[in-house]
Amino acid sequence: MSGRRVGAAAALACLVAGALAVTPLTASQPAWAGPAVGAEASGAAAPTQASAAAARDAVAPGDTLAAAAVPTSVTVAVPEIAERARYLLGVAAPVTATVRASAVAGATADAPRGTVEFFDGAVSLGSAPAVPAAGAATAAARIETAGWSAGGAREVHAEFTPEPGSEFEPATSAPRTYRVVDTARAVPDIALSGEPTATIAAADLEWTIGNIWFSNFRVGFEREVLDGDVTLPAIAHPGAGASDPALQAYYFRPFTFGSGTGARDAAGNRVIAFEGTARLSSGSGNRWDFAAPRVHLGADGAGYITALFSGFYAAGDARQDYPETRVTIATFDAAELGAPTAAGEVAATIELNWAGQARGPGTWFYDYNDSFPTEFVALLNPLVAPFFARSAVATDDSKIPHPITLRFTETALDDGTDPGTEPGTGPGAEPGTDPGVDAGTDPGTDPGTDPGTDPGGDPGLDPGPATDGGVAGGAGPGVPDGGTPAGTTAAASTSATRPSTLAHTGGVGLSPEHTAALTAAATLLGVAALWLSWARRAWRGRG
Repeated sequence: MSGRRVGAAAALACLVAGALAVTPLTASQPAWAGPAVGAEASGAAAPTQASAAAARDAVAPGDTLAAAAVPTSVTVAVPEIAERARYLLGVAAPVTATVRASAVAGATADAPRGTVEFFDGAVSLGSAPAVPAAGAATAAARIETAGWSAGGAREVHAEFTPEPGSEFEPATSAPRTYRVVDTARAVPDIALSGEPTATIAAADLEWTIGNIWFSNFRVGFEREVLDGDVTLPAIAHPGAGASDPALQAYYFRPFTFGSGTGARDAAGNRVIAFEGTARLSSGSGNRWDFAAPRVHLGADGAGYITALFSGFYAAGDARQDYPETRVTIATFDAAELGAPTAAGEVAATIELNWAGQARGPGTWFYDYNDSFPTEFVALLNPLVAPFFARSAVATDDSKIPHPITLRFTETALDDGTDPGTEPGTGPGAEPGTDPGVDAGTDPGTDPGTDPGTDPGGDPGLDPGPATDGGVAGGAGPGVPDGGTPAGTTAAASTSATRPSTLAHTGGVGLSPEHTAALTAAATLLGVAALWLSWARRAWRGRG
């Protein structure tokens, strides 16, 4: 090898040795190898420590690598059951969940620690701490909530959030169906406003109230009149062997409530009240009484019927009483009253609501939305609710309320009058006048002149001016100073003291007979005076 080649090889060897000297040993260290000699002192292990820190940072803040080691599950409890509907829209009711921890690798798990939040779909119903059970790996959370978003079938789930720093995993439950009842009436309130514009009397209401056909037993609700002006058609039970239509004609007989009274207001709303009590029953375990029904009929044809409801449910030795309360039993939307007869009689047959009246699919059963008014059904024992709601039985349609028939006599009241007074007058007054005043005259005066007299009569008959400030008896009203009208002078009223005027004003004067006699005498005197004057001129001429 030449000297030049030896020098190049030596230089290459030096470069390789230098590269090995500066390369970290761990770059080529096998996985089983321990730390390199001197690594701790030189800090050559820093990249490995950084990797561990990165792994720790991937864990949730405050947790350790062992924090997610205990799986948990959460379950929403079934709805609580009471003697009547337990979950009402706007009313607080309980929802409960249980959180369970699972053991890991045979170790005994502690009870989970954390919080449970409940949801109606995406709407939070509230949250509560998970309270550990003694000696068990479970905890329970319970809330009282009125936060339901609507009535009907609500899907409730729970979410468990573990306590920070604990070893439990978070969990979410499967949904559980809760049936929430919206007891608001399908038809808004209808009440009379202001003074009535018509009275209602002699009203009749034909109403089955409720009806059902138990096809397996071929029976329906029994009916009974308890009191008041209430009747049932005189149809006898046709016997067990009769046809279904014949049996249903008996079990579906309508009650007729009579002698109803009420009123109509200016807006066209009517309220009609009845007396009397009707009873429905089903076997010995169900009795429902309906007293004093009222029909509320709006001007738009919508309305409802309320009654005082009471009764009981009994099963074996257990009995549940329904305290008397006024509640809506039926509603309707499209009443059309017939035209009144000449006597004011009005009649209508009105379909009652059923479909959609549960105010939320699934309120009672499955996803159905058909029932009697929910405020009534909610009062019943849940085992009886299927009698008044669709429940997936073959005879569901027999529960649909039958139409009612309403008849009444309506009498309009005159506008602006009080009952018992003559229209347009005050008590005891002659129409159009003030009490004690003769129409069109002033007391004590007589307009115009006396027939047969001449206001401009012979001045020789003027008895002269009155004395003592006026004529005897005084002047009439508004004529001061002895008969001179106010605002005039005595010279402007030359006839104020003539006999005819005296007679009109109540002063001393002559009767028509006396006036005629004096006139005749004056005429004779005048004739005599003329004859004497002629005779005197004739006598003087002779002389």
